Amino acid sequence: MPSDPPTRPADGLRRAPDADIVAGPSRHPVTVAADEVDAFFTTLGFRAHQTPEIEDALHTFDLLGVPADHPTRSPAHTYYAADGRLLRTHTTSSVLRVLRREPGAARRRILVGGPCYRRTTPGPRFVTQFHQMEAAAVGPEVGLPDAIGTSLALLDEMLGDDHGARLRSRALPYVSPGFCVDVPCAPSGCDGCTLCGGRGFVELVSGGVFTAAVARAAGVPDGSTATSVAVSLERLLAIRHGLADIRPFLSPDPHALAALA
Repeated sequence: MPSDPPTRPADGLRRAPDADIVAGPSRHPVTVAADEVDAFFTTLGFRAHQTPEIEDALHTFDLLGVPADHPTRSPAHTYYAADGRLLRTHTTSSVLRVLRREPGAARRRILVGGPCYRRTTPGPRFVTQFHQMEAAAVGPEVGLPDAIGTSLALLDEMLGDDHGARLRSRALPYVSPGFCVDVPCAPSGCDGCTLCGGRGFVELVSGGVFTAAVARAAGVPDGSTATSVAVSLERLLAIRHGLADIRPFLSPDPHALAALA
């Protein structure tokens, strides 16, 4: 079954509700960051694909092994339409969609991205609309070290090589092993910092190796492994600009946004 023509995920970001509010030649800082991430992965041979923001439970939860009683399935955490469809809660559902377009492909490198949504009380670290980009690699030679190395190289590109990142394991239903990359939250130190919650570090990247069940659901053939790496754009920008809050990047004030571009 032929895949849709690949498009730049930044195009989707420009169509987000908050993405066109800066008048004149200025571009939204999230769009700028998305283009930079896109360029990084393009140099590594990844192809960008546009994917829908309106999702279904199959791709968002079921195929990813999210238990039926998991809190994220609740309407208290996810925006559902009357017909059962939902607003995308993460970009891994988009990765699944793209991989399932060409089942059996032994080697692939794909990139997806755009707005994601969650029901929450907006705060310095979590908001109702945020932006992710996620890269997935499939191949007989692909493994966890590749995903970790790509994550660290991405942060080198976006933040410089003195970002002080640390690795830690991360339990997610669809990857095993899973990991995340934290960076120091330096704006005000950890005491009273609203971005890191006093922990001193902020999670910017998460990823891992898809479980065997998820890989099969994605159409990954026997003998190949699939990995993914996802990055939070607003958090990345907050660290880059020395802010302890991601909400400035959702501001309707064009002058404030222009200062962050």
